[in-house]
Amino acid sequence: MPSGTLRSTTVSVGMCGGHGVRLRARLRQWRPARGARSVIPLLVVAVTGLLAVPLVAGAAVQDVAGIGAFNGVVCPSDSQCLGVGIIFTTASSGAVGAAAPLTAASGAVSGGQAVQTIPGTELLSAVSCPSSTQCLAVGENSDASEGVAVPLDPATGAVLAGQSVESIPGIFMAAVACPSTTRCLGVGHASDGQGVAVSLDPATGAIAMGESVQTIPGTGGVGLEGVACPTTTQCLAVGENAGASAGAAVPLDPATGAPSTGQSGQSVTTKGVLVGVSCPSAAVCLAVGWGADQPSVAVPLDPATGMVPSGQRDQIISSRAASLSAVTCPSVSQCLAVGNDDGDPSKGQAVPLSPVTGLISSGKSIQNLSGTGALNAAACPSATRCVVAGSSFEAAGGVSLVLSPATGSPTPPTTVIASGAGPPASASGDVLPRIVGGVALVAAGAALVGVTWHRRRKRTAAAG
Repeated sequence: MPSGTLRSTTVSVGMCGGHGVRLRARLRQWRPARGARSVIPLLVVAVTGLLAVPLVAGAAVQDVAGIGAFNGVVCPSDSQCLGVGIIFTTASSGAVGAAAPLTAASGAVSGGQAVQTIPGTELLSAVSCPSSTQCLAVGENSDASEGVAVPLDPATGAVLAGQSVESIPGIFMAAVACPSTTRCLGVGHASDGQGVAVSLDPATGAIAMGESVQTIPGTGGVGLEGVACPTTTQCLAVGENAGASAGAAVPLDPATGAPSTGQSGQSVTTKGVLVGVSCPSAAVCLAVGWGADQPSVAVPLDPATGMVPSGQRDQIISSRAASLSAVTCPSVSQCLAVGNDDGDPSKGQAVPLSPVTGLISSGKSIQNLSGTGALNAAACPSATRCVVAGSSFEAAGGVSLVLSPATGSPTPPTTVIASGAGPPASASGDVLPRIVGGVALVAAGAALVGVTWHRRRKRTAAAG
């Protein structure tokens, strides 16, 4: 496989109220060692080259008004989820991070709640919750010069009382995981693209006492893009290797942010950069990713070493240039990955995967989800239900909905309801999703969020 790297670019993709909207969309650009460059936007998700991808009709997509795109989602309880993302730059205001409480039943904004802007941020890229009443979101500050962390109330999406946005110099935050009520681990990249990690206090968002931002040897390119913590003392981060030629994984100590004792970064696939990871047990993790002109990929990993387990390998999920942007595993036997197709207009997609092998679940296939443009995050409030979210085509607004992790299709069947109407009940008495104004989906077992919108990543001249 050709070596290369992923870069980030700022693009303008539309009009809003007569004004051009400047979307700081992270475009992944795979730069081969030789030959022409090719560009693939993050609004691209895995599609299969072996199976036809049927369009799923009747999906109860929730339009979430007030947010441009969701970047991350988490479900701290079986009834409550929290999505974070960005409100895009307009002619009259700059981009700002945002959060919205979502119901786990439908993916709609929680009753009586609304999208919350988070002043002092340009975007929020990820969120994790150490308890049912406290979450920690990470992203970038208002001028995108450094990372930030901010404690949020999952019930309202607002900054927790008495807290504020904390600046974290030396890291552009991409992901966060909280293995305990007293510790979170944030990962991302430095200005030169090298992977970095930092231990955080979930109560305040500040760097944990006595700790500092850690540079992670063996990583580079886009740095570290995803992190999951299967135990209170072990995390696994994924991203790109130092040679910008392969997807990488590295075990990290959440207490310090440094590589776990005796461990180091591992190059685990040449099929693309790894951008998401989930660990359904202390022994198994599944990472997903993609690269321009390369197929999307899923890779089973050992969280203790970051290596592919004996007898396993990286798995091609689609046969053409496409992307898987996030994965969640509600059980030791089932994961759900999400992204979008390469269409114009694009559509969000979901695919059930085995966490042990990384293969598409037996008898299943990639699902096209009508009414969505891209899906980029997922979380599962139960083993049978997932809330997925992201954006509509060209990030015209946030979206979410509920899916089954076993099939990747919407469940239960729903109908479209007028904006502001209360959720009706189906014939079986199940509450149906309610249109609120952006886009949301619910799948049996998890919650997810769409395209990750980041400002252009800063690079040194040497880094290209």
